[in-house]
Amino acid sequence: GFEKFCAGETDISNASRPIDEEEEVPICEENAVEFGEVQVANDGIAVATNKNLTIDCMTVDQLKALWEPKSKVKSYSDIDPSFTDAPVKLFGPGTDSGTFDFFTDVINGEEGASREDYEASEDDNQLVTGVAGTEGGLGYFGLSYYEANTDKLNEVQVDGGDGCVAPTAETVQDGSYKPLSRPLFMYPSKEAIAKPHVKAFMDFVAANQQAIAEAAQFVALTEEQATEAESALSSLEGGA
Repeated sequence: GFEKFCAGETDISNASRPIDEEEEVPICEENAVEFGEVQVANDGIAVATNKNLTIDCMTVDQLKALWEPKSKVKSYSDIDPSFTDAPVKLFGPGTDSGTFDFFTDVINGEEGASREDYEASEDDNQLVTGVAGTEGGLGYFGLSYYEANTDKLNEVQVDGGDGCVAPTAETVQDGSYKPLSRPLFMYPSKEAIAKPHVKAFMDFVAANQQAIAEAAQFVALTEEQATEAESALSSLEGGA
């Protein structure tokens, strides 16, 4: 996406990470593509288990041991003796999913790197059903799907290095639920924002960010984030 954007081939680049200052920004500069960074939502991935399986918290290293390619973990006690010895039954997104790409990157250290012996689906609702209906079930999916099924699932807090943190809208918004939370961006170019239809589109996104985020099963911006997004957009429009 950024490759085409920085080549001047697209008006807006959607991104689930900031533009790379070392690799992508120089290409934009080389092609005289000026742009603005507008945060439009937050995203969080929940790790959850079957209601009869309780794992209060897992570190990133433990999650990696469970999900890394060719993992030998067959029961949860293989990860930590304090965990149940129930057989591992895993559920997760398919390889075409952005959630799969993000999770494997931040947990396993390489995008797309994952054990293959799990039930995969591009439908988060199907993953919820699988985890909820399978003894020993554990899976990961969008936070909103966990929040809609707390009666069927147990959350697993994640320790990203600063202690165990539960997945909530607040911890996703403030970034403390790491590494399984991230901001989502739209990058309009200065040239594109001068076009009335592009400006109208970005203004619509900014004005309706909360409803859009909720409809897309993401976490909306905080008031401070929304103000910063509007400021970034106004600055770009003013210079266009």
